[in-house]
Amino acid sequence: MKSTRITLSTLGVLALAACGTGTADNGDGADKPGPEDLKGHTFAIESVEGETRGEKLMKDSKLTIKFTDDGEIKLDTDCNQRFGSVEISGDTIKTDKLAGTLMGCEETRTEQEDWASEFVESEPEWKLDGEKLILTTSDATVTMKQSK
Repeated sequence: MKSTRITLSTLGVLALAACGTGTADNGDGADKPGPEDLKGHTFAIESVEGETRGEKLMKDSKLTIKFTDDGEIKLDTDCNQRFGSVEISGDTIKTDKLAGTLMGCEETRTEQEDWASEFVESEPEWKLDGEKLILTTSDATVTMKQSK
């Protein structure tokens, strides 16, 4: 009898533990996107709201962010590339200081690259809304669309 109670108790604990695994529910019954949903994908900038050092992104500029399958992040700007390791933990993207190429760029493009790199290094919160990646800090919100 005692052995049966212990076995049933153990099975109950294991059943409860199994219920706690998987992706989070976002409240509407759908699973919340996780870090694996970013790996292998590239996102292109659509808009920036908030502080960008007083400069607007240049109308003809491009900025893409790629999350590689092996834990790297790559920023591709109009002139240079920035890259480094990335850790996507919960709702936050964390990187070390990004390394980069050193092509000579016009001053406004260099300022834009520096801002983008510092923005990503500032541990923005992230969320996926369909094919849109939204990165947010206390200073700015960047909306990007998945590139094909």
